[in-house]
Amino acid sequence: MAPAYRCKDGAVLRSALAALGVSLRYNLRQQKAEIRKGRGDWRVLTDRSSGALRDRIEQKFTYQTLQAIKPLRYGGEAWDTYCNSIFHEHEVDPFLVWLEALPDWDGVARCAAIRESMILWELSVVPALLATRDRATEVAELLAKAEG
Repeated sequence: MAPAYRCKDGAVLRSALAALGVSLRYNLRQQKAEIRKGRGDWRVLTDRSSGALRDRIEQKFTYQTLQAIKPLRYGGEAWDTYCNSIFHEHEVDPFLVWLEALPDWDGVARCAAIRESMILWELSVVPALLATRDRATEVAELLAKAEG
């Protein structure tokens, strides 16, 4: 078990999370709290995973009271308050994080090449599709005449 903390507050919770290698953030795009263990992927923080995290902190960490050393257990209201504080400090739009992490543009225009490829595709595929449709119409007309 880790050494006992001298109090039980938000700073202690941050320290315990860091010791566990756990990060919390608020995903602005999804409007959800998220958790990450180590360098893993961010996952939605569910009630179940939040409870498991609280239990893990209680089992691994302690704090010193005037009477004794006790497990570091956060009640529901304190847990919510301290976690909300962390979420507020770590509000993130993952798309913007991804976008900002992209390398600088190398100056090569790629959209024009994609547009030209699409035009060539349309010029080759669309007439074939129209011809197929016309042929299907002819067959349908022949079948209708044969029935009549």
